[in-house]
Amino acid sequence: MDYPSLVALAEDIAARAGRTRVRDIIMVDWHQLFLRLDDVDVQISAHSHPNFMVLVPHSPRTSREYPFARALETHLKGTYLLRCSVREHERILRLSFGSVQGQIKRKFHLVVEIMGRHSNVILLDEDKLVLAALKENWDVSTARPLLTGQPYQFPPSQGRRFPDSPEDFRDGAVARRELCFPPWLIDYFCRYPEDFPAYRDALERRQFDFARVDTGGKLWASVVSLPHARTVETFDSVSAMVLGSAVEREESALERRRRRLVRRMEDAIVAQQAKMELLRRQLEQHGDTGALQREAQLIKDNLHRLRGGGRVRCHDYVHNTDVELELPRDILPRVYMEKLFRRIRKYHLSLPHLQRQLEKCKNSVTYLEQERYYASYLQSLEEVLHKERELFPRRGVTERPGKRSVSRERERVKKLDFRGYLLYVGLSSAANEKVTFGARPDDWWFHAKDIPGAHVVLACHNRPAPDEESMAMAAALAAFFCRNSSEDKVSVDYTQRKHVRKPAGTPPGTVYYTHFKTLLVGREQMDAARRFLESSSETVS
Repeated sequence: MDYPSLVALAEDIAARAGRTRVRDIIMVDWHQLFLRLDDVDVQISAHSHPNFMVLVPHSPRTSREYPFARALETHLKGTYLLRCSVREHERILRLSFGSVQGQIKRKFHLVVEIMGRHSNVILLDEDKLVLAALKENWDVSTARPLLTGQPYQFPPSQGRRFPDSPEDFRDGAVARRELCFPPWLIDYFCRYPEDFPAYRDALERRQFDFARVDTGGKLWASVVSLPHARTVETFDSVSAMVLGSAVEREESALERRRRRLVRRMEDAIVAQQAKMELLRRQLEQHGDTGALQREAQLIKDNLHRLRGGGRVRCHDYVHNTDVELELPRDILPRVYMEKLFRRIRKYHLSLPHLQRQLEKCKNSVTYLEQERYYASYLQSLEEVLHKERELFPRRGVTERPGKRSVSRERERVKKLDFRGYLLYVGLSSAANEKVTFGARPDDWWFHAKDIPGAHVVLACHNRPAPDEESMAMAAALAAFFCRNSSEDKVSVDYTQRKHVRKPAGTPPGTVYYTHFKTLLVGREQMDAARRFLESSSETVS
């Protein structure tokens, strides 16, 4: 959020939430909280991205236990919002709360610093002493330590000022360094300085016009209309504008991170395939060990007759024939024979290792191709980051296992009801493992033939044998959730769960199966599966 947006937000809070009572404090995660007032909620996000403060309607939210939330409940719950103000030319907003209990008057301040990755929320008492901070800083050597019980200090000022006239935008570099406007707005007024007086007057009179504008290929949130910018979308409040921009930025960050993850997976697949080609060439060399063995044995049998290198004639006692060999001239025949036997022994010892490495590379390529397909189903930036850390862990850094990673994987399982039968669809490798090996032996298992895709299980335990329509819908779901779902026809294998096995040491989601049959799923069936997904009431397990 920029300084003009905070000014508009302060006006909106004073108009809509002034003199209302704090009913509850809800903290949904470590850096995001909601102040529940009489009519609206004040949402504060101190994440490094996005960071904002808006007014949102009441809605059910689950609160989690945090020390800062307990401090806010102790001091602010039951108080009234008295005042909302913005520090001049800074992105710092202060909410003042107060209450009267008999002859005792209490007053508290909640300072919200919207400053990118340095965003913070600090609770102060009436004497401006720090009671609690969302992000504590106990390092007294820093420019501004945050110590409980000590006086609050504002962050070091950047020395910015509000522009006085269009002349302040003559030099863009100086304007970005000295003015309190966001860079995109400074660039706009550098191109159109004649628009600044009307913008300044609208801010002073608090005549806001919230919109998302296009200033030349990029979209920005503006609290005042700009004549030379194209209006893309309008909003009825600054909160709606800021929240929409934050969601859009989060979605764009999600897409960028997802594309980066897919790109890294594609590079890893290419690297693994190159390694597989190298291993195959090394395995091909083991096909020459028979010729090497015969040559070494011939030299050994005729060693008493050989006097040096060059072209020599040896007798093959196995086939009772004479064979000509070309021996090196720079070493003795005995030394050359020992060298051949050592080479053969090395090939024999390395053969199992090369086969294991080749099998490992094949499993890795299969797993990466599956995850590349499933990347499109990652719906939050947290899931993308978790998957990136799982696939490409940093050297020397191990992620501590916890319940959060388990819950992320559980969210990738779709549970559907079709004609009284439950259908389970896995949308990640770990979810596929859970769907497949959590099923009963007599359940039916479906998967696209030789293609990365979802494991689909048709649960029929203690039920009559499923009819053809239920089997066809399960096959259509397996075809719909596979990499080749855009094709007109997809082959789907199906078998009972008891015929599905997992090879030892393979990545999650890797299985082999027997006693299977194959169905050919057409485009109409996949479209029917899509319509079924849109109309069904999905449950998540």
